[in-house]
Parts: sequence; C-alpha cells; structure tokens
Amino acid sequence: MASETENRRAQHSSSPLTPRVCEMLVALERHRNMGETATELGVLQSVLSRQLAGIEKSLGVSLFARTTRSMEPTNEGLVLVRQAAQILASLDRVTEELDAIGRGSTGLIRLGIASVAAAVLAPQAIAVFQKANPGVTFSIRDDTSDRLINDLTMGHLDAAILRLPAEGHFQLDATELYDEPIRIVARGGHPLADVADLSLAHLAKYQWILPTAEFTARKQIEAQFYKDGLRFEAGVLETLSVPLIIGLVSATDAVTPLADSLARRCEITEGFTTLAIDCPLTLEPVSMVWRKESYLSPALTNFMKTLEKTAKLISRSPETVVRNSTAGQLRRHG
Repeated sequence: MASETENRRAQHSSSPLTPRVCEMLVALERHRNMGETATELGVLQSVLSRQLAGIEKSLGVSLFARTTRSMEPTNEGLVLVRQAAQILASLDRVTEELDAIGRGSTGLIRLGIASVAAAVLAPQAIAVFQKANPGVTFSIRDDTSDRLINDLTMGHLDAAILRLPAEGHFQLDATELYDEPIRIVARGGHPLADVADLSLAHLAKYQWILPTAEFTARKQIEAQFYKDGLRFEAGVLETLSVPLIIGLVSATDAVTPLADSLARRCEITEGFTTLAIDCPLTLEPVSMVWRKESYLSPALTNFMKTLEKTAKLISRSPETVVRNSTAGQLRRHG
C-alpha cells in the first residue's frame, strides 16, 4: 500500500498551478480577505471558497488559516504563493517580450537599479550597450535595494544593480562589480571646504542628508555620532532621491555621503567639494544580482559583460568615465 507521503506526491504532481489558480493565490495573499479577493477576480465569494478548498484537498495541505478577521497564509501557503507569483511574472515577461518584438526589439531586459548605481554606473553601461545593440529594449525600475531584491525573487525583474547584503539571500546569484569608498560632500565654497583636520564634530553643526532609519548607511553614521557623543545639531533631511540630494546640497550648507564615483561627477558637474574627512561607512560592494536558476537571455548576458567593463573603468578612474560618456570614448580608455 502506498504511504501517505507517496499519496501526497501523487496528488501534487496531478495539481499544476494554472494561471487562474496563481492569480487567486496571489490575490488572496495580498488581500488576506475572501470577499475582497472575489471582487478583484470578478467571481462569487462562494465560488472562490470552493476553488480554494478544492486546491487544498488536492494538495493535502492547508494554504490559508481562517480567522474571524482575515486569512493568514500557512508556511505551505507562502511557498505556493511565491511559486504562483513567479509563474505569473514569467507569463508577463513572455507578453512583454512578444510586445517588444512586435515593436522591432531584439530583446528585453527588465533591470532594477538602486540609487548607488542610478547616477553613474547604470547610465554609462546602458548608453554603451545600446549603441552596440540598438534593438534591445530596457524596462527599468529604480527603487530601494530591499524592494528590488523582492522583485527579483518574485520574478518581476531579470537582474538588478545594488549593494547585496552579505547574508540571507541564498536564492540569488551575484557578481561583484566594484567596491568604491564613500565620500562626504558639500557645495563649493562651503564653510568647511578648506578646514584642515576636519572631524565629525565640525560636521555635526550642519544639516545632514541621509537615507531613512532602516538603511545600513544611516545606522552606521548614527552609531558613530553616538560613539563620539555627538548629535545632529541642524537636523537630518531624509531622502533617497539623487536629483533632490544634488539640488539640496547645491542650494544649502547641508552635507551628505555619496559614493566616490557620484561625488567625483558632482565635483565636475555641480562644483561640489569633497570634504577632507574619512566617511564612517562600510558598505557592501556594488553587484549585479539575479535569481538562481533563472533564464539569462543573450541580451542580458551581453549587458552583464558591458556592465562589468564599465564598472572597471569607474573603479579605476571615475573622472574619465564622467567626462567621456560615449561608447567610443569608453572603448578608447579600455
């Protein structure tokens, strides 16, 4: 007689996740409410309830725990929802690629870009790549690293450029691009621009532009302030927007930490000053990240090569890359 485990395996193998089932599971996890999910999907709540019960029976597991107020996914439910989201993302990708081909594209790259790469590395690499591959379409999302990582694991992105935390992302692969230092910058002519032997005590008198509290960079700077017995005397302005940061630094006496490549670009384009003080930040390297065992299209594979070459140029001589942004100029310096 077949064991209970064998019976379950047989049930699982005969219960594929159809697109409709995937939509239902993802919507249920999002709303945690049968009525709201039924409304979104355009079905009666009783029909939805029977469909869910049928899926749970066929799989032999409970996917959602019903409470008086909501439906909470079980551990098995979370696994299935994650798989369902990846299936839907794959179907969306097929549709996007077919649409791109219909517009004359020879490939589609869904790329996530964190702020560390949004100002210098990504634009440089994309410009070089598209000059050599004009038929490839980029679909770009710029966001925080944690949200981009979530989109990667769900299959909504093909790859992302970001600082990948050292632990907790076993489902992702990455290739390190470069590890650049962080500088503290201010506007040209800032009162501290020519001060020798700068310390954080000098900078504490000025407003700081920093990420929000959950980011590693913010935590490290606050920890150093606390260690030195300092406080942000002029307060903190929280933002991740690079254009806003540049505009605020240009217009005020605020100071902010920037990646070395962006700091050098701003010295040239905005007249910024890099202050003569070591920044108390130790961050992860900038990396190209993608989901393990995912399909890497020829377009994406070729873009990765371009990205690595561009990163080497930035790491070796950021000023060269800033001043020479065309593909031909980059090749001459390579």
